[in-house]
Amino acid sequence: NTIQLKFSDQKLDTIPLVDIVSKLEDVVNQSRPKIVYSHFKEDINKDHQIVFDAMLVATRPMLSYIRSIYAFNTSSSTEWGYPRSFIPDTWIDISEYIDIKLEAMKCYKTEVEEYPHPRSIKALRNKATAAGNQCLMEKAETFMTIRRCIRGNDRL
Repeated sequence: NTIQLKFSDQKLDTIPLVDIVSKLEDVVNQSRPKIVYSHFKEDINKDHQIVFDAMLVATRPMLSYIRSIYAFNTSSSTEWGYPRSFIPDTWIDISEYIDIKLEAMKCYKTEVEEYPHPRSIKALRNKATAAGNQCLMEKAETFMTIRRCIRGNDRL
Protein backbone atom coordinates (compact mmCIF):
# COMPACT_ATOMS: atom_id res chain seq x y z
CA ASN A 1 0.00 0.00 0.00
CA THR A 2 1.07 3.55 -0.67
CA ILE A 3 0.12 6.27 1.79
CA GLN A 4 0.56 9.86 0.63
CA LEU A 5 1.05 12.36 3.44
CA LYS A 6 0.66 15.24 1.00
CA PHE A 7 3.49 17.43 2.24
CA SER A 8 4.81 19.86 -0.38
CA ASP A 9 8.02 18.86 -2.15
CA GLN A 10 11.14 20.72 -1.00
CA LYS A 11 9.22 22.48 1.77
CA LEU A 12 9.47 20.15 4.75
CA ASP A 13 11.77 22.67 6.42
CA THR A 14 8.76 25.02 6.68
CA ILE A 15 6.76 22.50 8.75
CA PRO A 16 7.39 21.87 12.47
CA LEU A 17 9.15 18.51 12.86
CA VAL A 18 6.56 17.42 15.42
CA ASP A 19 3.83 17.67 12.75
CA ILE A 20 5.78 15.41 10.39
CA VAL A 21 6.56 12.96 13.21
CA SER A 22 2.89 12.83 14.19
CA LYS A 23 1.78 11.86 10.67
CA LEU A 24 4.56 9.26 10.41
CA GLU A 25 3.63 7.83 13.80
CA ASP A 26 0.06 7.37 12.58
CA VAL A 27 1.31 5.44 9.54
CA VAL A 28 3.73 3.35 11.61
CA ASN A 29 1.08 2.51 14.20
CA GLN A 30 -1.43 1.60 11.49
CA SER A 31 0.92 -0.53 9.36
CA ARG A 32 3.12 -1.99 12.15
CA PRO A 33 6.13 -2.65 9.90
CA LYS A 34 8.85 -5.11 10.78
CA ILE A 35 11.34 -3.39 8.50
CA VAL A 36 11.57 0.36 7.81
CA TYR A 37 13.49 1.91 4.91
CA SER A 38 14.37 5.59 4.90
CA HIS A 39 16.51 8.18 3.21
CA PHE A 40 20.07 8.61 4.44
CA LYS A 41 20.58 11.36 7.02
CA GLU A 42 23.44 13.01 5.11
CA ASP A 43 21.71 13.26 1.71
CA ILE A 44 22.11 16.67 0.08
CA ASN A 45 18.30 16.90 -0.18
CA LYS A 46 16.96 18.73 2.89
CA ASP A 47 13.60 16.91 2.70
CA HIS A 48 15.47 13.58 2.91
CA GLN A 49 17.29 14.77 6.05
CA ILE A 50 14.03 15.83 7.68
CA VAL A 51 12.26 12.59 6.77
CA PHE A 52 15.15 10.66 8.32
CA ASP A 53 14.96 12.68 11.56
CA ALA A 54 11.19 12.29 11.77
CA MET A 55 11.43 8.57 11.01
CA LEU A 56 13.87 8.02 13.89
CA VAL A 57 11.40 9.58 16.31
CA ALA A 58 8.37 7.79 14.85
CA THR A 59 10.10 4.39 15.06
CA ARG A 60 11.55 4.54 18.57
CA PRO A 61 12.76 1.20 19.97
CA MET A 62 9.70 0.97 22.26
CA LEU A 63 7.79 -0.22 19.17
CA SER A 64 8.66 -3.87 19.61
CA TYR A 65 7.30 -4.93 16.22
CA ILE A 66 10.02 -2.98 14.36
CA ARG A 67 13.02 -5.26 13.89
CA SER A 68 15.21 -3.29 11.48
CA ILE A 69 15.66 0.17 10.03
CA TYR A 70 17.76 0.68 6.92
CA ALA A 71 18.84 3.79 5.04
CA PHE A 72 19.04 3.61 1.28
CA ASN A 73 21.33 5.33 -1.20
CA THR A 74 19.54 7.88 -3.40
CA SER A 75 21.40 8.67 -6.63
CA SER A 76 22.54 12.31 -6.89
CA SER A 77 21.55 12.93 -3.29
CA THR A 78 23.53 10.54 -1.10
CA GLU A 79 26.84 10.83 -2.95
CA TRP A 80 26.47 14.62 -3.28
CA GLY A 81 25.90 15.14 0.44
CA TYR A 82 28.55 15.80 3.03
CA PRO A 83 30.01 14.13 4.87
CA ARG A 84 30.02 11.23 2.44
CA SER A 85 29.51 8.63 5.10
CA PHE A 86 27.03 6.17 3.60
CA ILE A 87 28.67 2.83 4.37
CA PRO A 88 26.57 -0.05 3.07
CA ASP A 89 26.40 -3.21 5.12
CA THR A 90 23.53 -4.93 3.31
CA TRP A 91 23.29 -5.88 -0.37
CA ILE A 92 19.99 -7.06 -1.86
CA ASP A 93 20.08 -8.92 -5.16
CA ILE A 94 17.82 -7.13 -7.67
CA SER A 95 19.12 -8.91 -10.76
CA GLU A 96 15.73 -10.21 -11.79
CA TYR A 97 14.00 -6.88 -11.04
CA ILE A 98 16.37 -4.30 -12.51
CA ASP A 99 14.39 -3.85 -15.73
CA ILE A 100 11.14 -3.36 -13.79
CA LYS A 101 12.85 -0.86 -11.50
CA LEU A 102 14.25 1.13 -14.41
CA GLU A 103 10.90 1.15 -16.22
CA ALA A 104 9.29 2.47 -13.04
CA MET A 105 11.98 5.14 -12.75
CA LYS A 106 11.14 6.35 -16.27
CA CYS A 107 7.71 7.35 -14.93
CA TYR A 108 9.39 10.09 -12.89
CA LYS A 109 10.01 12.31 -15.90
CA THR A 110 11.17 15.28 -13.79
CA GLU A 111 13.74 13.12 -11.98
CA VAL A 112 15.38 11.19 -14.82
CA GLU A 113 18.30 12.98 -16.49
CA GLU A 114 20.58 12.30 -19.45
CA TYR A 115 23.71 10.17 -19.03
CA PRO A 116 26.20 10.63 -17.39
CA HIS A 117 23.96 12.14 -14.67
CA PRO A 118 23.64 9.70 -11.71
CA ARG A 119 19.84 9.61 -12.20
CA SER A 120 20.05 8.59 -15.84
CA ILE A 121 18.76 5.13 -16.67
CA LYS A 122 22.22 4.03 -17.85
CA ALA A 123 23.91 5.31 -14.67
CA LEU A 124 21.30 3.63 -12.45
CA ARG A 125 21.91 0.32 -14.25
CA ASN A 126 25.68 0.83 -13.87
CA LYS A 127 25.26 1.60 -10.16
CA ALA A 128 23.26 -1.60 -9.64
CA THR A 129 25.95 -3.57 -11.48
CA ALA A 130 28.76 -2.03 -9.41
CA ALA A 131 26.89 -2.72 -6.15
CA GLY A 132 26.14 -6.27 -7.22
CA ASN A 133 29.74 -6.94 -8.13
CA GLN A 134 30.75 -6.14 -4.55
CA CYS A 135 28.93 -9.30 -3.40
CA LEU A 136 29.21 -11.46 -6.54
CA MET A 137 25.73 -10.60 -7.81
CA GLU A 138 24.74 -9.27 -11.21
CA LYS A 139 22.75 -6.32 -9.81
CA ALA A 140 22.17 -5.14 -6.23
CA GLU A 141 20.95 -2.26 -4.11
CA THR A 142 22.83 -1.28 -1.00
CA PHE A 143 21.52 -0.33 2.42
CA MET A 144 23.03 0.85 5.68
CA THR A 145 21.71 -0.50 8.97
CA ILE A 146 20.44 2.29 11.22
CA ARG A 147 18.94 0.13 13.95
CA ARG A 148 18.41 -3.57 14.42
CA CYS A 149 16.60 -4.92 17.48
CA ILE A 150 16.76 -8.64 18.12
CA ARG A 151 14.39 -9.63 20.91
CA GLY A 152 13.63 -12.89 22.66
CA ASN A 153 13.13 -15.65 20.11
CA ASP A 154 13.99 -13.50 17.08
CA ARG A 155 16.45 -15.05 14.68
CA LEU A 156 19.34 -13.29 13.02
